[in-house]
Amino acid sequence: MKAKFENFGASLSNWRLLMMDFIGPTKEVVIVGENTLPLLHELQKQYLPQVIWAVDIEENTKVSLLQEHYKKNKTLIYVCVGKACQLPVEKVEDALDIILEKITYLCTDLKFNFKIVQI
Repeated sequence: MKAKFENFGASLSNWRLLMMDFIGPTKEVVIVGENTLPLLHELQKQYLPQVIWAVDIEENTKVSLLQEHYKKNKTLIYVCVGKACQLPVEKVEDALDIILEKITYLCTDLKFNFKIVQI
């Protein structure tokens, strides 16, 4: 089994990412306001493969996901799942708490015995 990991590591990691799509929800993180890029860069320092990012610095956006989220003189982070957004937060740490809350992954050991792990 070790040889398979050594020879096909990239392929196996892609299968793992596909498996994650089936077992966990994709989260949308919407950042709106004047200070979006520094917050986005700070959030993206974390490995968050199941997050879709959307940012906008303008109040009158044409992107439907960002409409009505803009608040003047504030930069807000919304975490959404299934078209439902949590209350907005202003700090990266608070957004990460919401993003990572109750994520359950189907993990494997080297023998491919499956077990559920809550992080």
